[in-house]
Amino acid sequence: MSLGIGNALSRASRSLMNALRDCYGLAAYLAEAGHDPMLWSPSGERTKALAAGGLLKATGAIKATTKVRIAKDCEDAIAEPTSS
Repeated sequence: MSLGIGNALSRASRSLMNALRDCYGLAAYLAEAGHDPMLWSPSGERTKALAAGGLLKATGAIKATTKVRIAKDCEDAIAEPTSS
């Protein structure tokens, strides 16, 4: 199942799977718009610095420096958000 931008923006929290370059830009956009995006990388290599507390820095069409959540595994990435 693939989520379109409209569906992703309609949720307060959404996981972006595989942590590809486009996902970083979308995560920055969502975070700047007040959402709480989560990235997941199957190997964990591409998200290692972010998982250690680093900030996501977007420098393309979207310019932002923000914190994003990192899923520890696939189960974490697809879990429904819990209300706080």
